[in-house]
Amino acid sequence: MSQIAFITQRLLASIPVLFSAISCVAAHGQSTSDLRAKELFYAAASNHELPDNTPAKKDGGTNKTGSKSKLPGRTQYGNNLGLKCWIEFQTEAGGWQRVSPAQTFYSGQHILFHAESNVPGRLTIIQSQDKELPTMLFPDPRIGEGDNRIEPGQNASIPLAFDENPGKIRLFVLLRTDDFKVDNTPHDVAEVLSHAGHVSRAKGLKVDVDTSTPDTAIFAAMAASDTFRPRELATEIVLDHKRFRQPAKKP
Repeated sequence: MSQIAFITQRLLASIPVLFSAISCVAAHGQSTSDLRAKELFYAAASNHELPDNTPAKKDGGTNKTGSKSKLPGRTQYGNNLGLKCWIEFQTEAGGWQRVSPAQTFYSGQHILFHAESNVPGRLTIIQSQDKELPTMLFPDPRIGEGDNRIEPGQNASIPLAFDENPGKIRLFVLLRTDDFKVDNTPHDVAEVLSHAGHVSRAKGLKVDVDTSTPDTAIFAAMAASDTFRPRELATEIVLDHKRFRQPAKKP
């Protein structure tokens, strides 16, 4: 089976779960429809208002009691929902280098897969390969004691290694806000994968690969509005895995 596997416990112990702060970049004077996924991810906090757990009304958004309330729990970070993912590759010297997810990876190589959220939420990462059963990569008890909660400006760093079986490896990254109703979500890995695939095709989801700097990253984001606040999103990242590196051709 062609799979990415967790690297050995010895190497895993030497790589801490990493957290890094993000800086907010305001996008003033633009509608959300004009913004790319990266801009939505970093958009400044908004003050969209919605009734409590009821659809917005044409009379200004009042609920049955006639009162308004701000969207709970998200105004500090903004109501847009966003993911940022990137890959670091372990060099022969033992250091880590940011690389494009489009590059080819080879058996025996190690990577760090990073996923960062712009809101408080819960993160799930599932690996799929051909007709094999899907594998849950995150949460995992070896990382943060299996806690998949993530805070804005933090990233979950997952150490992985490529095994001896090549192929196209699909990583589905699913983010749900901290107020998402967990009772309505599937728990079986295959069901979660199917759900993530459905969510990754949602209308309004924007996905961009940002190559404007050497720090290549994938951004996925959904914009909030006066009548809508996204509570989950997912994106698919495909990695090309080959067994052996082709020798360089002689001039």
